[in-house]
Amino acid sequence: MVVEICKLFQFTLLSFYLFVQNMPAIRSLLRAGAG
Repeated sequence: MVVEICKLFQFTLLSFYLFVQNMPAIRSLLRAGAG
């Protein structure tokens, strides 16, 4: 049970980190798509 929670927490942190890292690229893509 505790291991599952730790894995989930780790996965969430990793996803959030990757999302923040890709933020500029996502913004430029959205701007290119909208413009």
